[in-house]
Amino acid sequence: MEIDKIGTRRSWLKSGLQSKMLAQRGSWRPDFSQDLLAPFCLVNNAQTNNRNGISHFPMSLRFACFNTQWGWIAVIGSLAGLCRTTLPAPDERSAIEAITRGVTARRAENDFIEIRRALMDYFRGERVEFSSPVDLELEGCTGFQQDVWQATARISYGQLRSYGWIASEIGRPRAARAVGQALGANRLPIIIPCHRVIRSDGSLGGFSGGLHWKEELIKLEEAVFLA
Repeated sequence: MEIDKIGTRRSWLKSGLQSKMLAQRGSWRPDFSQDLLAPFCLVNNAQTNNRNGISHFPMSLRFACFNTQWGWIAVIGSLAGLCRTTLPAPDERSAIEAITRGVTARRAENDFIEIRRALMDYFRGERVEFSSPVDLELEGCTGFQQDVWQATARISYGQLRSYGWIASEIGRPRAARAVGQALGANRLPIIIPCHRVIRSDGSLGGFSGGLHWKEELIKLEEAVFLA
């Protein structure tokens, strides 16, 4: 099985992952039914007029910023859904600047309660699965991106898959390179766990947040998974 080769032969993760092929086809259901996050809106940068990849929503944008054990994280969205999240930043100001660049949004600390709790738990080293009875709605992106992101969302905590595996899952077995490009446009790191997708030879591949982040996230999940 491909995952065995990836999980046990990575030189940069000595112990490897004892993973099983648990990903199943079907609709992804994110874990934010009690929040402003259903449905989600993921927006392709090519269809917007700003660098954050956030299109024009019928309702005003809101953001929240909170501290985790790994640093400050910001999230932004509207009543239409969650638009974007950041990776941890060294300080609150940096996280806010990253999430609001190019858009007008008001701070709403009472919003996004469930996603805040989930991300804080995740970076505390708890096993968090972003799944629940609320259907994910992907708007403003290509069909190919939707397929890639939904297949990626089915990769369970502590598991790794290759770009080729994603390509096969969506019925495009020769599109591994295009899969990498679609993952590079992912605006919801951790929630859509693109850090769990690596090359078939076990090397990291790419990551829009920086390869150091990809390696650290994999190590975090490995430590929890094997505990």
